[in-house]
Order: sequence, then structure tokens, then C-alpha cells
Amino acid sequence: LITIADFLSPDEASYLVALGTPLFQRSLINSGEVTTQRTSDSCFLPSNDTVVSLVKQRAKDFLGGIPYDGIEAVQLVRYIEGQKVDLHFDWYQRQLPVSKRTGKRYNRLASFFIYVIADCTGGETWFPNITTSSSFQTDRTTPVETLDHGNGLALKARAGSGVFWMNLTNGTVGNTKTLHAGLPVKSGTKIGMNIW
Repeated sequence: LITIADFLSPDEASYLVALGTPLFQRSLINSGEVTTQRTSDSCFLPSNDTVVSLVKQRAKDFLGGIPYDGIEAVQLVRYIEGQKVDLHFDWYQRQLPVSKRTGKRYNRLASFFIYVIADCTGGETWFPNITTSSSFQTDRTTPVETLDHGNGLALKARAGSGVFWMNLTNGTVGNTKTLHAGLPVKSGTKIGMNIW
């Protein structure tokens, strides 16, 4: 995991929320179903929007020299009191077909989860398979705050900041350490942004 401070400016965050708010619908899981596993609202932002394009390019630039041209449409996810997403992986058990003609297949190489709005209590992003030493401390330049949630690491939302991780090892094998959940929001609103 890599934490990222100030991935979004306050103006960019406000713009993205205004762009996405009319588009929010009940979140679905990959099979296209509404389920109690994921109780948030979400929307995909228009790829041709200038600010959305800038954000996608920023994510691609963060990857450095890693060859990757499969960044999906940017997704906003809104959580209000009581809403959450259960433990899951962002990578797929089986690669998805990109093209029937070429036979090329696809999986999510990496994930960014950026906190756009963090006006909430609760709602931490929890990684149960990530361990830290008891001496783990943070400083003021990182958005990470730990929360005692049993095993693993829970990251508190900080507006504009986020977390990045690689989903695949060796470019093809799903990394089980990336299992994560969005813990229930206790009060207020959290809006996150998924970039896969």
C-alpha cells in the first residue's frame, strides 16, 4: 500500500462531486446485482470531461514506467450513515475478455481509492491481511491513521488524499493481501473515487 497526500485539490473535489451527484444510483456488484454486500450509491464519470481526464492521467503518471493502458472509467462512490462495502478484491478471479477478435484478456493491475469528501466518522478502508508493526506511526504528511479493528490496517478518510495498491503480482496473479472493505459510515458522508 502507498498512501497519497493531496491527490485532488479542493476545487477538483468540489467539481467531481457536482459532476457525479446527479448520476448516483444504488451500487451494484460485478454481476450487476443490488446486494447487501455493497450498500453505497455510485456512478461512472464521463471520460470526455476535462477534469476527469486530468485525474486519469495523474493516476497513469503515478504508475511511472509500468506499461498499462487499461484504466477504466472513473467511479465515484457515496456512503452515508450505515452504508459500507464488505470484504472484496478489486481484481478478477478470471481475466475478462477485452476483445473476442484478438483473444486479449484483461484484469485490474492496480487500484487507487481517493477520498473526495471525508465529512464523516467511521467509513475507514480496512485491509485485514496487511500487517504493521506495533511501532507503526504516521506523520502529518501522510493521510493514514490507524484504527484498532482486529487484524490488519484501517485507513481513515482524509479529503483529497488516498491509497494505491497493486492488485496483481507478476502482472497476472491476484494478490490476496489486497482484500479490503469500506467499514460502515457512523455519521456524515464519505465520497470516494475508484480508479482501476
